[in-house]
Amino acid sequence: MRITTKCIGSSAIVVGLVVSTLIGGDIFIRQAESTAQDTQAKNAKALTTILKINVALNNQVAALKDIILLRRDTASLVKYQDALTAFVTDLSELENLNPGIASELGKIRDRHSLLAELVTELTSQSHIEKPLELAESQQDFRVINAFSRDIELYLDVLIQKLQKQDVLAKQEFEHFKHNTQLVRQILILSMLLVFVGQLLLILLPVIRSIQKLQQGAAIIGKGNLEYRLNIQTKDEIEQLADAFNQMAATLAESYRSLEGKKELADRANRAKSEFLANMSHELRTPLNGILGYAQILQRDRNLTTKQQNGLRIIHQCGSHLLTLITDILDLSKIEAQKMELYNHDFHFPAFLQSVVEICRIRADQKGISFIYQPTSDLPIGICADEKRLRQVLINLLGNAIKFTEKGGVKFDVSCVEQPSLTENSQQITKTIRCQIADTGIGMSQEQVAKIFLPFEQVGDTKKQSEGTGLGLAISQKIVQLMGSKIQVKSELGQGSTFWIDLDLQESADWIQSAKVVTDGRIVGIANGKRRILIVDDKWENRSVVVNLLEEIGFEMAEATDGQEALEKALQFLPDLIITDLTMPVMDGFELTRRLRQMPEFGELVIIVSSASVFESDEHKSIGVGADDFLPKPVHADDLLEKLQKYLQIEWIYENGPGKSDRETLINTHQQTSSGVAVPKKIIGITGNKRKILIVDDNIENSSVIINLIGDMGFEIAEAFNGQEGLDKAVQFQPDLIITDFAMPDMDGLEMSRRLRRLTEFQELPIIFSSTDIFQSEAHQSLESGSNDFLLKPVQADKLFEKLQQHLQFEWIYESPQEQKTLEVTSVNAQQKSTDSIVIPPEEIEQLLELAMRGNIKAIREQAQQLKNLDEKFVPFAEELLQLAKSFQIEKIKEFIQLYREGEQ
Repeated sequence: MRITTKCIGSSAIVVGLVVSTLIGGDIFIRQAESTAQDTQAKNAKALTTILKINVALNNQVAALKDIILLRRDTASLVKYQDALTAFVTDLSELENLNPGIASELGKIRDRHSLLAELVTELTSQSHIEKPLELAESQQDFRVINAFSRDIELYLDVLIQKLQKQDVLAKQEFEHFKHNTQLVRQILILSMLLVFVGQLLLILLPVIRSIQKLQQGAAIIGKGNLEYRLNIQTKDEIEQLADAFNQMAATLAESYRSLEGKKELADRANRAKSEFLANMSHELRTPLNGILGYAQILQRDRNLTTKQQNGLRIIHQCGSHLLTLITDILDLSKIEAQKMELYNHDFHFPAFLQSVVEICRIRADQKGISFIYQPTSDLPIGICADEKRLRQVLINLLGNAIKFTEKGGVKFDVSCVEQPSLTENSQQITKTIRCQIADTGIGMSQEQVAKIFLPFEQVGDTKKQSEGTGLGLAISQKIVQLMGSKIQVKSELGQGSTFWIDLDLQESADWIQSAKVVTDGRIVGIANGKRRILIVDDKWENRSVVVNLLEEIGFEMAEATDGQEALEKALQFLPDLIITDLTMPVMDGFELTRRLRQMPEFGELVIIVSSASVFESDEHKSIGVGADDFLPKPVHADDLLEKLQKYLQIEWIYENGPGKSDRETLINTHQQTSSGVAVPKKIIGITGNKRKILIVDDNIENSSVIINLIGDMGFEIAEAFNGQEGLDKAVQFQPDLIITDFAMPDMDGLEMSRRLRRLTEFQELPIIFSSTDIFQSEAHQSLESGSNDFLLKPVQADKLFEKLQQHLQFEWIYESPQEQKTLEVTSVNAQQKSTDSIVIPPEEIEQLLELAMRGNIKAIREQAQQLKNLDEKFVPFAEELLQLAKSFQIEKIKEFIQLYREGEQ
């Protein structure tokens, strides 16, 4: 039965009963009221009749008295007879009206009969003939009056009785009426209670069923699509439950279908990722050979100028191809959600200036104007991912220049909102707008809608020969990771405007690196000696830092592991600790945690120094309580900058250009730690000959490494898979292994694990070399027991650096030819000489960018690479190195600017 039918039926029954009760009660009340009214009418008529009886009685008494006095007066007799007749008639009428007073009427008749006997006697013949004396007359009057009073008394009693009956009748009616209404109300209330109870009986199952529906919906909502409702109420709820079960079954079927499709999509994504990883390997493998042999051939001193230029073109084209591959892999990283931002503090105006200088060159080459307009309220230092932000800005500016043939490009940088404090922090956040406007070809709305899609390009399709169409897509993804988006406004033929609004934290503690060393070479500390504890399990690493800092005036202490460092810290009470990460007994992470748990070291400055290839280790060290991170090899300028930053040091500088033993010591350590400062061709290494085992299934890869280091005094062996590498390691007993990741039969990971299980190879340095796009291989290699990671294509300077780092030797260089220091004023003359080679413009622009950023370390490395590239670059590079070693950043800028102007 339907719920509505049940409810309507119950309601109809209750309404019918209530109406019947109301009508029945009204009928009963009306009947009682009618009865009471009839009784009252009879009583009123009876009272009237009693009054008439009383009048008739009085008339009889008066007539009798006249008869007595007048002696059978005819008129008196007639009057008496009329009164008697009226009395008898009224008395009978009264009895008919109220039979209940028959007894009282009988008494009246009895008394009246006595009065009638008196009348008979008075009207008899004998009595009439005998004259009445006065006494007898008086006696008769008394008798008549007595009978009359008795009768009147009875009549009064009747009146009182009738009045009482009338009152009682009214009371009974009111009582009946009240009781009837009360009973009616009770009946109605009872029926309502019954109705409510009946509704509850109807609705409780409905409520329980609805609760079951709700629970079922919650269960299915949590993903249990196999759950089914069991409701058998034979009403709409059951129908709803059946529909609900049908819906769940349909959803389950759809979900199974979607799971199948998702599995197919996941397989496709995995296949795509594997394909990209394989393609990365396949593309980088030939590039490794191309770039590697280009570097090898560039070291040949017997090449002609034409050959050197050709090799430089090969190297540049290979690097450009590597950049294109990197763009594709960047997009793959983003799609796989593997791209992360690594924020750090940097000098914002210098950063912008470096971007502008790079792009201005391109604009000048095209003959268009380039206008840079920063506002005065820009922060000095900001915290962001400098590398990715530069990538975005250079891409946007490069596109603007590329598609502008007339007019120019305008680059505006401004603060668009008032600074605000971030939550739970005192750091100031500013919204900075970077806007690039051009007068180029512009875009239609259809083109604007597609420009951020991968592999989409605008403009004349016949001229789209450069790039992959990924720049804007990657830039948009990067900006979205930064919490914003690239916005564009363009009109075909009228140019385009791109802008981004970035919420960037201002770095209040920013210290320009140039501040440490702009006044010359550091020879001491002006404001008191500081204590520094250096923690590293390798003596060579400790020695470099200790020898450098003790000469300046620091009080140094050393520890070989974390446990010893805890004990030394309690005794030595250092102002600053420099610790390695990977050490026996207790590593740097645990040391930092324990120091931060000790009250006396809660504010101690801790700098982590490591050769780790993973940026995650840097973030992890900061997370456990370290104040900063210093990558190995340690460079003097970076170390001194951080010491000044955290210890508030005032340096003492040496005056004058002369070089002392002190400067020689610093420069020696810088070259030793970097392992890349190769003033001329390397011809060997110090100490015993080192054995190196190269394990790679690709002969081109191993050939590059062999040709790079084969003539430097290393003994080299080769293996082409992991199993062969294990066998060769046991036979050859190498000092270091360079292994590929993916190889047939046994890969590099398994080989590394098995080597670490052998006692004689537990300390053997193992370097993995691979074309890893997601850094997953690098992590896996370290977990398997390797010491380092070398990215393919192999760069000569990186290879030399890692060999020196892990094998602890010194390079032996070819005897340098006589060189003269390159003066700034002789740059033009040097370029005009017939045997000189113009330094590539891109190298000059890169050096200028580094100088604008104050990056001494990168300038030194770039100069060293120039020296390796061609011996005719040596004078320029040597002068640059000398300026970098004395930390004269302003003179470096002037030197590069003068060279660039002279070149133009």
